[in-house]
Amino acid sequence: MNLQDTYYILSIVFMSLSLLILIGIVVLVFYIKKKVTSIHDDIQSKLNDINDYGVKPVKKVIDIASAFFSGASKRKKSKK
Repeated sequence: MNLQDTYYILSIVFMSLSLLILIGIVVLVFYIKKKVTSIHDDIQSKLNDINDYGVKPVKKVIDIASAFFSGASKRKKSKK
C-alpha cells in the first residue's frame, strides 16, 4: 500500500463521516423544529385559555345587560 492509496482511503472515510454528520444535523434540525412548534402550540392554547377566562365575564355581563335592556324595551312597548 503506497501513500496515494492511504490518502484515497482516508478521503473516502472522511467524506463518508461528513455525509453521516450532515444527515444527522438535518434530522436534528427537523426534530428541534417539531419540538419548538409543539411548545409554541401549547403556549398558544394556554394563552387562548387565559384570554377566554378574561373575556368570559365581560361577555356574560354584556349578555345580561343586553337581555335586561331588550326586555325593558319590550315591556315599555307592551305598556303603550
